[in-house]
Amino acid sequence: MNSSPPANPAGLEFEKGLAHAYFRWDNFVWNEALGILLNYRNDTLLVSYKIKRTVLQNIRFLHELAHTSPAGHIITDLYQNAMRRADEKRYSDAIIRLNRINSVLTSSFKTAVNEKTGEITNLCANNILISGNKTGDKHRFEVIQRKVLGLCRENVPEFDKLREYSRFPELNGKTLFK
Repeated sequence: MNSSPPANPAGLEFEKGLAHAYFRWDNFVWNEALGILLNYRNDTLLVSYKIKRTVLQNIRFLHELAHTSPAGHIITDLYQNAMRRADEKRYSDAIIRLNRINSVLTSSFKTAVNEKTGEITNLCANNILISGNKTGDKHRFEVIQRKVLGLCRENVPEFDKLREYSRFPELNGKTLFK
């Protein structure tokens, strides 16, 4: 677990600035988030906080996402965003993001639709992904998340590596984005 050095004005400003960058990223404002993170890439506090490697990986991921928007990066970003919503117990929001992944997969990768089972088509046709039923949202999220994770790995060969590169750093056990 990463831990922060003792609180000081420079450290607090550093944390606020990074948190703002990840907040913007979490809201899909990729160019702004990238610009903020680029300002921190050589900051010595990244080493003190033990997050330099993570932030540099994030910058590389965001640069590709913001400038070329490859489908694999978009899918990974949506997936990571869905996981953050689930961590907040906002399962309906997480399910909506998983549904967006399904849309990107079906429009970008023809192999995303299983022709024999019609699994993806059936997910959308049965409104499983967009159901707003409050009871069971966590269970529904977990079922859909497992299916979408499998489809992401099947259709985006570098998916697990991209997930690592797009993982938000933690300070004192809390993810930076709030």
